[in-house]
Amino acid sequence: MKPAVRRQLQDIGVQVDAEVYPNVFNDGVMAPKGSIVDRETLGAENYDEQQGPCRSAAGSWQGAAGWQRSSCRSRASCNTEPSSSGRLRENYLGQLDAVFAAYPRTAVWTSNEGMWLAVDSAVLSGLDRKAAFLIAVPFRHFQPIRAWAFWATAVSRTWIGPRHTNAVDGSICAFNPSEGTWKVGGDLVALIDQYTMWVFCQLHLEVIGWWPGKQTADFIYERLTELKHNEWCGCRPDAGRYAECCKKSDLAADRFQAAMQFVGGFLKFKPRKPPVSVSRLICEGGEPPVFTRARPDPMLFVGSCLFPAKVDGKLSGSAAWIMQRFDQTRNR
Repeated sequence: MKPAVRRQLQDIGVQVDAEVYPNVFNDGVMAPKGSIVDRETLGAENYDEQQGPCRSAAGSWQGAAGWQRSSCRSRASCNTEPSSSGRLRENYLGQLDAVFAAYPRTAVWTSNEGMWLAVDSAVLSGLDRKAAFLIAVPFRHFQPIRAWAFWATAVSRTWIGPRHTNAVDGSICAFNPSEGTWKVGGDLVALIDQYTMWVFCQLHLEVIGWWPGKQTADFIYERLTELKHNEWCGCRPDAGRYAECCKKSDLAADRFQAAMQFVGGFLKFKPRKPPVSVSRLICEGGEPPVFTRARPDPMLFVGSCLFPAKVDGKLSGSAAWIMQRFDQTRNR
């Protein structure tokens, strides 16, 4: 990593850790809040502190790099009739021009049941790799959007995880739904910006050695194995640093029981990793998986950073459901 890129990573990380969020420009390029941006690198942008994330001038649409052999179709080529969730479908399809403007290296596949987006995000100007997102956008309110992230270079694709990914499919867990950060039917560009921020935090963890900013980690074993002492503790939204919050009590807990609760109860003894169909599409191209009409496995709705904080020392509803399922399985 170039020294200038590393300095930028550190500067943004300090701001994120203090809950000062960076600007996001077109192509997913992040810059520190209040910084002067290199116009030659990012293009002509409309910089306005009062407008939140800033973006450079819109570029023309093209297929995402590495997807030339896939059958990418733009919004104009979709002539199918709306499904039962027609309004949601039209909402998402109507946002594609904005997605193409904000993330020019985007490809889309559409069907009656939903659409798939392949989106490239630069993350940082001058970075020696990019983030490649594969995003499943169902047109049904009860099916959540799922997304996977890969580091992409000219010769490789590497899944980004497992920290802060969902059980058991390894999809992105970028925010806690209970906080209302993003809801079904919301702004797709804002959602991809959140995914870009999540990738930035993953990069900061890899290069600098710790995760910047607030996070959720309800399980003792998860905190012990993943959190660094200087990171924000994940036990509740107003928690302090892990070393000053839960680390002492976590170390004193029954390690075997804690491991069984997380690995057996939450992960169901399965590794977090993308479905084969997702990895194949990212690495080899081709057609995306078919959307299912059935309600997904309830386990796919939850993830290590999706649980609300404990209330009066009790597990959240989702966590309690998982532990009940684990206890039932263990007692058989």
